[in-house]
Amino acid sequence: MQSEFDEKLHLTPAMTLMRTIEQIKAEIKDIFGFMPPFFALAQTPQVLESLWQQTPSAYLNNPLSALP
Repeated sequence: MQSEFDEKLHLTPAMTLMRTIEQIKAEIKDIFGFMPPFFALAQTPQVLESLWQQTPSAYLNNPLSALP
């Protein structure tokens, strides 16, 4: 069963090469509806892309329940 995040995310290494910060931020805003402060410190597209690629597996699609 896919989550709403799975349906919107289609990240592959080939697709993410050479994207601008603006393009990555637009994708993040599309998923969350806003730009989370966690991503605001990224100064280069490579850093922002790396943070963004880690987010779905580490946070959004994590099978562990949230802490109370």
